[in-house]
Amino acid sequence: MPESFPRWFALALSLLALWALWHTAERDRWFWAGTILFCLLFGLGKNAPLYPLLYRLLPGMSWLGKDGQAASYYPELLGAASLANHAASKLFATAPQNYEEVLDGVEADEPVSFPLGVEVTIGQQSRLWRLESPNVIGMIRGSDPELADEYVIYTAHWDHFGIGEPVDGDSIYNGAQDNAAGVASMLEVAKAWTLAQPAPRRSALFIATTAEESGFWGAVTYIENPIVPLENTLAVINIDGINVWGPAEDMTIVGLGRSTLDDDLTAVLAGQGRSPIPDPEPEKGSYFRADHFPFAQAGVPALYSYEGMKFVGKPEDFAQRVWDDYTANRYHQPSDEFDPSWDFTGAAQDVEALLEVGLRISAADAWPEWRPGSEFQAARDAMLQGRSLRAR
Repeated sequence: MPESFPRWFALALSLLALWALWHTAERDRWFWAGTILFCLLFGLGKNAPLYPLLYRLLPGMSWLGKDGQAASYYPELLGAASLANHAASKLFATAPQNYEEVLDGVEADEPVSFPLGVEVTIGQQSRLWRLESPNVIGMIRGSDPELADEYVIYTAHWDHFGIGEPVDGDSIYNGAQDNAAGVASMLEVAKAWTLAQPAPRRSALFIATTAEESGFWGAVTYIENPIVPLENTLAVINIDGINVWGPAEDMTIVGLGRSTLDDDLTAVLAGQGRSPIPDPEPEKGSYFRADHFPFAQAGVPALYSYEGMKFVGKPEDFAQRVWDDYTANRYHQPSDEFDPSWDFTGAAQDVEALLEVGLRISAADAWPEWRPGSEFQAARDAMLQGRSLRAR
Protein backbone atom coordinates (compact mmCIF):
# COMPACT_ATOMS: atom_id res chain seq x y z
CA MET A 1 0.00 0.00 0.00
CA PRO A 2 1.45 3.41 -0.89
CA GLU A 3 2.69 5.52 2.00
CA SER A 4 0.37 8.30 0.79
CA PHE A 5 -2.72 6.16 1.49
CA PRO A 6 -4.88 8.31 3.80
CA ARG A 7 -4.72 7.29 7.44
CA TRP A 8 -8.42 7.97 7.91
CA PHE A 9 -9.42 5.74 5.01
CA ALA A 10 -9.04 2.58 7.09
CA LEU A 11 -11.60 3.85 9.56
CA ALA A 12 -13.94 5.12 6.90
CA LEU A 13 -14.07 1.83 5.00
CA SER A 14 -14.59 -0.20 8.14
CA LEU A 15 -17.42 2.04 9.27
CA LEU A 16 -18.93 1.96 5.80
CA ALA A 17 -19.03 -1.82 6.03
CA LEU A 18 -20.78 -1.64 9.39
CA TRP A 19 -23.25 0.92 8.03
CA ALA A 20 -24.05 -1.33 5.08
CA LEU A 21 -24.63 -4.27 7.39
CA TRP A 22 -27.01 -2.22 9.53
CA HIS A 23 -29.07 -1.11 6.54
CA THR A 24 -29.17 -4.69 5.25
CA ALA A 25 -30.28 -6.00 8.62
CA GLU A 26 -33.22 -3.60 8.52
CA ARG A 27 -34.58 -5.28 5.43
CA ASP A 28 -36.71 -8.40 5.31
CA ARG A 29 -34.06 -10.42 3.53
CA TRP A 30 -30.33 -10.43 2.86
CA PHE A 31 -28.98 -10.01 -0.62
CA TRP A 32 -25.77 -11.91 0.12
CA ALA A 33 -25.04 -15.30 1.64
CA GLY A 34 -21.93 -14.31 3.59
CA THR A 35 -19.61 -11.42 4.35
CA ILE A 36 -15.87 -10.91 4.74
CA LEU A 37 -14.83 -7.58 6.22
CA PHE A 38 -11.29 -6.34 5.67
CA CYS A 39 -9.65 -4.70 8.68
CA LEU A 40 -7.47 -1.94 7.24
CA LEU A 41 -5.02 -1.25 10.03
CA PHE A 42 -2.25 0.83 8.41
CA GLY A 43 -0.62 1.63 11.73
CA LEU A 44 -3.92 2.32 13.49
CA GLY A 45 -3.38 -0.69 15.74
CA LYS A 46 -6.17 -1.77 18.02
CA ASN A 47 -7.92 1.59 17.88
CA ALA A 48 -9.38 0.81 14.46
CA PRO A 49 -13.13 0.07 14.62
CA LEU A 50 -12.58 -3.45 13.31
CA TYR A 51 -9.60 -5.60 14.18
CA PRO A 52 -9.34 -9.38 14.46
CA LEU A 53 -7.61 -9.31 17.85
CA LEU A 54 -10.70 -7.80 19.44
CA TYR A 55 -12.87 -10.63 18.18
CA ARG A 56 -10.36 -13.19 19.48
CA LEU A 57 -10.22 -11.73 22.98
CA LEU A 58 -13.85 -10.70 23.50
CA PRO A 59 -16.88 -12.95 23.13
CA GLY A 60 -19.67 -11.90 20.85
CA MET A 61 -22.79 -10.71 22.57
CA SER A 62 -26.41 -10.11 21.73
CA TRP A 63 -29.61 -9.74 23.69
CA LEU A 64 -32.44 -12.23 23.79
CA GLY A 65 -35.69 -11.20 22.21
CA LYS A 66 -39.08 -12.05 23.61
CA ASP A 67 -39.04 -15.23 21.53
CA GLY A 68 -35.87 -16.41 23.26
CA GLN A 69 -33.75 -15.97 20.11
CA ALA A 70 -30.68 -13.79 19.80
CA ALA A 71 -31.88 -10.47 18.42
CA SER A 72 -28.96 -10.09 16.01
CA TYR A 73 -29.28 -13.58 14.53
CA TYR A 74 -29.96 -13.70 10.80
CA PRO A 75 -30.23 -17.28 9.49
CA GLU A 76 -30.01 -15.99 5.91
CA LEU A 77 -26.38 -15.00 6.56
CA LEU A 78 -24.52 -18.29 6.25
CA GLY A 79 -21.08 -17.08 7.24
CA ALA A 80 -19.07 -14.02 8.23
CA ALA A 81 -15.41 -13.30 8.89
CA SER A 82 -13.01 -10.40 9.33
CA LEU A 83 -9.52 -10.41 7.81
CA ALA A 84 -6.41 -8.33 8.41
CA ASN A 85 -4.28 -7.12 5.52
CA HIS A 86 -1.94 -10.09 5.20
CA ALA A 87 -4.84 -12.56 5.04
CA ALA A 88 -6.86 -10.37 2.69
CA SER A 89 -3.92 -10.22 0.28
CA LYS A 90 -3.97 -14.02 -0.01
CA LEU A 91 -7.68 -13.95 -0.83
CA PHE A 92 -6.95 -11.84 -3.93
CA ALA A 93 -3.94 -13.88 -5.04
CA THR A 94 -5.68 -15.31 -8.14
CA ALA A 95 -8.10 -12.42 -8.76
CA PRO A 96 -7.91 -10.05 -11.75
CA GLN A 97 -6.65 -7.37 -9.35
CA ASN A 98 -4.56 -7.84 -6.25
CA TYR A 99 -5.59 -6.46 -2.87
CA GLU A 100 -3.57 -3.23 -3.14
CA GLU A 101 -4.96 -2.50 -6.59
CA VAL A 102 -8.52 -2.97 -5.32
CA LEU A 103 -7.97 -0.52 -2.47
CA ASP A 104 -6.27 1.96 -4.78
CA GLY A 105 -9.36 1.79 -7.00
CA VAL A 106 -11.63 2.45 -4.04
CA GLU A 107 -9.49 5.41 -3.00
CA ALA A 108 -9.78 6.79 -6.53
CA ASP A 109 -13.56 6.28 -6.43
CA GLU A 110 -13.27 3.63 -9.13
CA PRO A 111 -14.30 0.38 -7.40
CA VAL A 112 -14.79 -2.73 -9.54
CA SER A 113 -16.46 -6.10 -9.04
CA PHE A 114 -15.13 -9.45 -10.25
CA PRO A 115 -15.05 -13.11 -9.23
CA LEU A 116 -12.19 -13.86 -6.86
CA GLY A 117 -11.58 -17.26 -8.40
CA VAL A 118 -11.38 -18.93 -4.99
CA GLU A 119 -13.67 -20.88 -2.72
CA VAL A 120 -13.85 -19.96 0.93
CA THR A 121 -14.83 -22.29 3.73
CA ILE A 122 -15.84 -20.59 6.97
CA GLY A 123 -16.06 -22.71 10.10
CA GLN A 124 -17.06 -21.66 13.55
CA GLN A 125 -17.08 -23.29 16.95
CA SER A 126 -19.22 -21.60 19.57
CA ARG A 127 -19.58 -21.82 23.30
CA LEU A 128 -22.70 -20.15 24.61
CA TRP A 129 -23.27 -18.41 27.91
CA ARG A 130 -26.44 -16.79 29.11
CA LEU A 131 -25.66 -13.66 31.10
CA GLU A 132 -27.83 -11.13 32.85
CA SER A 133 -26.66 -7.55 33.11
CA PRO A 134 -29.12 -4.80 33.97
CA ASN A 135 -29.70 -1.31 32.78
CA VAL A 136 -30.10 0.85 35.88
CA ILE A 137 -32.83 3.48 35.50
CA GLY A 138 -33.93 6.38 37.67
CA MET A 139 -36.96 8.58 37.09
CA ILE A 140 -37.76 12.10 38.26
CA ARG A 141 -41.37 13.04 37.61
CA GLY A 142 -42.20 16.38 36.03
CA SER A 143 -44.08 19.09 37.89
CA ASP A 144 -46.68 19.81 35.19
CA PRO A 145 -49.52 17.24 35.31
CA GLU A 146 -50.20 17.79 31.60
CA LEU A 147 -46.56 17.20 30.60
CA ALA A 148 -45.28 14.74 33.22
CA ASP A 149 -45.79 11.82 30.85
CA GLU A 150 -43.27 13.32 28.43
CA TYR A 151 -39.59 12.55 29.02
CA VAL A 152 -36.05 13.76 28.54
CA ILE A 153 -33.53 10.90 28.76
CA TYR A 154 -29.89 10.99 29.84
CA THR A 155 -27.71 7.93 29.18
CA ALA A 156 -24.23 6.87 30.30
CA HIS A 157 -22.91 3.33 30.02
CA TRP A 158 -21.65 1.74 33.22
CA ASP A 159 -19.90 -1.26 31.67
CA HIS A 160 -16.30 -1.68 30.56
CA PHE A 161 -14.23 -4.81 29.90
CA GLY A 162 -13.90 -6.23 33.41
CA ILE A 163 -10.98 -8.62 33.81
CA GLY A 164 -9.17 -9.31 30.55
CA GLU A 165 -5.81 -9.83 28.90
CA PRO A 166 -3.06 -8.53 31.22
CA VAL A 167 -1.06 -5.50 30.12
CA ASP A 168 2.16 -5.05 32.06
CA GLY A 169 0.76 -7.46 34.64
CA ASP A 170 -2.53 -5.57 35.12
CA SER A 171 -5.66 -7.42 34.01
CA ILE A 172 -8.32 -5.10 35.47
CA TYR A 173 -9.90 -2.86 32.82
CA ASN A 174 -11.11 -0.09 35.08
CA GLY A 175 -12.79 2.21 32.58
CA ALA A 176 -12.34 5.28 34.77
CA GLN A 177 -12.77 7.81 31.99
CA ASP A 178 -14.72 5.40 29.76
CA ASN A 179 -17.16 5.54 31.40
CA ALA A 180 -17.20 5.72 35.19
CA ALA A 181 -16.67 9.45 34.82
CA GLY A 182 -19.67 9.65 32.50
CA VAL A 183 -21.92 7.80 34.94
CA ALA A 184 -20.76 10.08 37.78
CA SER A 185 -21.58 13.08 35.59
CA MET A 186 -25.06 11.75 34.84
CA LEU A 187 -25.69 11.29 38.57
CA GLU A 188 -24.68 14.91 39.14
CA VAL A 189 -27.15 15.96 36.46
CA ALA A 190 -29.86 13.94 38.19
CA LYS A 191 -29.08 15.55 41.54
CA ALA A 192 -29.15 19.03 40.02
CA TRP A 193 -32.43 18.20 38.24
CA THR A 194 -34.11 17.61 41.61
CA LEU A 195 -32.89 21.00 42.84
CA ALA A 196 -33.79 23.01 39.74
CA GLN A 197 -36.11 25.99 40.22
CA PRO A 198 -38.64 26.24 38.84
CA ALA A 199 -39.13 22.49 38.95
CA PRO A 200 -38.87 20.93 35.45
CA ARG A 201 -42.25 20.58 33.76
CA ARG A 202 -41.48 17.28 32.10
CA SER A 203 -40.10 14.07 33.55
CA ALA A 204 -36.54 12.79 33.18
CA LEU A 205 -35.07 9.31 32.91
CA PHE A 206 -31.46 8.61 33.81
CA ILE A 207 -30.31 5.33 32.28
CA ALA A 208 -26.99 3.72 33.18
CA THR A 209 -26.78 1.34 30.26
CA THR A 210 -25.01 -1.99 30.16
CA ALA A 211 -23.06 -3.70 27.35
CA GLU A 212 -22.19 -0.54 25.42
CA GLU A 213 -18.70 -1.86 24.78
CA SER A 214 -20.21 -5.04 23.32
CA GLY A 215 -22.37 -3.23 20.77
CA PHE A 216 -24.56 -0.90 22.91
CA TRP A 217 -26.88 -3.82 23.64
CA GLY A 218 -28.20 -2.18 26.79
CA ALA A 219 -29.45 0.77 24.79
CA VAL A 220 -30.83 -1.51 22.08
CA THR A 221 -32.66 -3.57 24.70
CA TYR A 222 -34.21 -0.42 26.15
CA ILE A 223 -35.40 0.66 22.70
CA GLU A 224 -37.08 -2.71 22.25
CA ASN A 225 -38.51 -2.68 25.79
CA PRO A 226 -38.94 0.98 26.82
CA ILE A 227 -40.37 1.71 30.24
CA VAL A 228 -41.98 4.87 28.83
CA PRO A 229 -43.28 5.14 25.24
CA LEU A 230 -40.70 6.33 22.73
CA GLU A 231 -43.34 8.59 21.21
CA ASN A 232 -43.37 10.39 24.58
CA THR A 233 -39.57 10.77 24.58
CA LEU A 234 -38.45 14.22 23.48
CA ALA A 235 -34.70 13.60 23.30
CA VAL A 236 -31.77 11.57 24.56
CA ILE A 237 -28.54 13.16 25.80
CA ASN A 238 -25.61 10.75 25.99
CA ILE A 239 -22.57 11.18 28.24
CA ASP A 240 -19.61 8.97 27.30
CA GLY A 241 -16.36 10.19 28.83
CA ILE A 242 -15.73 13.69 30.20
CA ASN A 243 -13.17 16.45 29.93
CA VAL A 244 -10.47 15.89 32.58
CA TRP A 245 -7.93 18.36 31.14
CA GLY A 246 -9.31 21.73 32.23
CA PRO A 247 -11.63 24.49 30.93
CA ALA A 248 -12.09 24.92 27.20
CA GLU A 249 -13.45 27.75 25.11
CA ASP A 250 -15.53 25.35 23.02
CA MET A 251 -17.34 22.01 23.11
CA THR A 252 -17.51 19.35 20.43
CA ILE A 253 -20.94 18.33 19.13
CA VAL A 254 -20.67 14.97 17.40
CA GLY A 255 -22.89 15.01 14.33
CA LEU A 256 -23.33 18.78 14.50
CA GLY A 257 -26.28 19.87 12.39
CA ARG A 258 -28.34 16.68 12.67
CA SER A 259 -31.04 18.02 14.99
CA THR A 260 -32.34 21.13 16.72
CA LEU A 261 -30.74 19.86 19.93
CA ASP A 262 -27.56 21.42 18.56
CA ASP A 263 -29.30 24.81 18.72
CA ASP A 264 -30.12 24.25 22.38
CA LEU A 265 -26.54 23.38 23.27
CA THR A 266 -25.21 26.26 21.18
CA ALA A 267 -27.43 28.71 23.10
CA VAL A 268 -26.32 27.28 26.44
CA LEU A 269 -22.66 27.47 25.46
CA ALA A 270 -23.12 31.09 24.41
CA GLY A 271 -24.33 31.81 27.92
CA GLN A 272 -21.07 30.33 29.19
CA GLY A 273 -19.04 32.46 26.78
CA ARG A 274 -18.19 29.38 24.73
CA SER A 275 -19.01 28.00 21.30
CA PRO A 276 -19.71 24.64 19.63
CA ILE A 277 -17.41 22.98 17.13
CA PRO A 278 -18.02 19.98 14.84
CA ASP A 279 -16.33 16.65 15.41
CA PRO A 280 -12.68 17.18 14.36
CA GLU A 281 -12.44 13.51 13.32
CA PRO A 282 -15.78 12.67 11.67
CA GLU A 283 -14.18 9.85 9.71
CA LYS A 284 -14.13 7.81 12.92
CA GLY A 285 -17.91 7.68 12.85
CA SER A 286 -18.30 8.47 16.55
CA TYR A 287 -21.97 9.37 16.10
CA PHE A 288 -22.66 5.75 15.16
CA ARG A 289 -20.60 4.19 17.95
CA ALA A 290 -22.26 5.17 21.24
CA ASP A 291 -25.45 4.56 23.20
CA HIS A 292 -27.43 7.44 21.72
CA PHE A 293 -27.28 5.79 18.28
CA PRO A 294 -29.98 3.12 18.88
CA PHE A 295 -32.27 5.93 20.04
CA ALA A 296 -31.49 7.87 16.86
CA GLN A 297 -32.16 4.77 14.76
CA ALA A 298 -35.54 4.50 16.45
CA GLY A 299 -36.20 8.16 15.64
CA VAL A 300 -35.55 9.91 18.96
CA PRO A 301 -33.47 13.09 18.49
CA ALA A 302 -30.09 12.49 20.10
CA LEU A 303 -27.27 14.68 21.38
CA TYR A 304 -23.71 13.46 21.88
CA SER A 305 -20.90 15.83 22.79
CA TYR A 306 -17.49 15.89 24.41
CA GLU A 307 -14.62 18.22 25.26
CA GLY A 308 -13.58 21.00 22.94
CA MET A 309 -10.29 21.62 21.16
CA LYS A 310 -9.25 25.04 22.46
CA PHE A 311 -8.21 24.81 26.11
CA VAL A 312 -7.83 27.95 28.18
CA GLY A 313 -4.20 28.93 28.64
CA LYS A 314 -2.89 25.87 26.80
CA PRO A 315 -0.98 25.57 23.50
CA GLU A 316 -3.01 25.28 20.32
CA ASP A 317 -2.14 21.60 19.89
CA PHE A 318 -2.84 20.68 23.54
CA ALA A 319 -6.20 19.01 22.89
CA GLN A 320 -4.86 16.83 20.10
CA ARG A 321 -1.81 15.83 22.15
CA VAL A 322 -3.75 14.77 25.25
CA TRP A 323 -6.38 13.00 23.18
CA ASP A 324 -3.76 11.11 21.16
CA ASP A 325 -2.00 10.15 24.40
CA TYR A 326 -5.23 8.87 25.92
CA THR A 327 -6.14 6.92 22.78
CA ALA A 328 -2.72 5.30 22.52
CA ASN A 329 -2.02 4.61 26.19
CA ARG A 330 -5.31 4.31 28.10
CA TYR A 331 -8.35 3.85 25.86
CA HIS A 332 -9.77 0.34 26.40
CA GLN A 333 -6.72 -0.60 28.43
CA PRO A 334 -6.14 -1.40 32.14
CA SER A 335 -4.37 1.97 32.40
CA ASP A 336 -7.71 3.82 32.11
CA GLU A 337 -7.57 4.56 35.83
CA PHE A 338 -8.37 7.54 38.00
CA ASP A 339 -5.60 10.11 37.94
CA PRO A 340 -5.32 12.57 40.86
CA SER A 341 -3.95 15.17 38.44
CA TRP A 342 -7.23 15.38 36.53
CA ASP A 343 -8.67 18.88 36.26
CA PHE A 344 -12.47 18.73 36.52
CA THR A 345 -13.17 22.42 35.91
CA GLY A 346 -13.81 21.76 32.23
CA ALA A 347 -15.97 18.75 33.05
CA ALA A 348 -18.08 20.91 35.36
CA GLN A 349 -18.67 23.38 32.50
CA ASP A 350 -19.64 20.63 30.07
CA VAL A 351 -21.91 18.76 32.46
CA GLU A 352 -23.64 21.99 33.50
CA ALA A 353 -24.23 22.69 29.80
CA LEU A 354 -25.84 19.28 29.27
CA LEU A 355 -28.02 19.82 32.34
CA GLU A 356 -29.17 23.18 30.98
CA VAL A 357 -29.99 21.62 27.61
CA GLY A 358 -32.26 19.08 29.30
CA LEU A 359 -33.93 21.79 31.37
CA ARG A 360 -34.53 23.91 28.24
CA ILE A 361 -36.16 20.94 26.52
CA SER A 362 -38.28 20.22 29.58
CA ALA A 363 -39.53 23.80 29.73
CA ALA A 364 -40.09 24.43 26.02
CA ASP A 365 -43.43 24.25 24.26
CA ALA A 366 -41.83 22.88 21.09
CA TRP A 367 -40.18 19.47 20.76
CA PRO A 368 -36.69 18.85 19.36
CA GLU A 369 -36.64 17.74 15.74
CA TRP A 370 -34.31 16.16 13.23
CA ARG A 371 -33.03 18.46 10.53
CA PRO A 372 -34.63 18.07 7.08
CA GLY A 373 -33.04 15.23 5.18
CA SER A 374 -31.98 13.30 8.26
CA GLU A 375 -31.91 9.54 7.78
CA PHE A 376 -33.68 9.25 11.14
CA GLN A 377 -36.63 11.53 10.35
CA ALA A 378 -38.80 8.81 8.78
CA ALA A 379 -38.59 6.69 11.93
CA ARG A 380 -39.58 9.69 14.04
CA ASP A 381 -42.50 10.52 11.77
CA ALA A 382 -43.77 6.95 11.98
CA MET A 383 -43.36 6.98 15.75
CA LEU A 384 -45.36 10.16 16.13
CA GLN A 385 -48.00 9.38 13.58
CA GLY A 386 -51.38 10.38 14.91
CA ARG A 387 -49.92 12.45 17.71
CA SER A 388 -50.31 16.20 17.84
CA LEU A 389 -46.70 17.35 17.85
CA ARG A 390 -45.74 20.92 18.59
CA ALA A 391 -43.02 21.19 15.96
CA ARG A 392 -40.03 23.43 16.48
